[in-house]
Amino acid sequence: PPLQDFYEWRDRRVLDEIHWYGWFIDWWMEGGLLRDIFTHKITTVEHYDMLMQPYNYSLDELDYNNAVGPDT
Repeated sequence: PPLQDFYEWRDRRVLDEIHWYGWFIDWWMEGGLLRDIFTHKITTVEHYDMLMQPYNYSLDELDYNNAVGPDT
């Protein structure tokens, strides 16, 4: 891919990626507790599986309230 594609991806996702690495450290230290990356709320297996494939879903699809529901 062209270098410009990387720059566009970086500018869109860099803060999310940094947040993801912090979440991964928390996940590891909590013994694999399933939490939403962005809200840190405990989540479902289905939502967690979506979070593990972030390039296959939009940020709206990965949003906790859309995937799990605000009342969960």
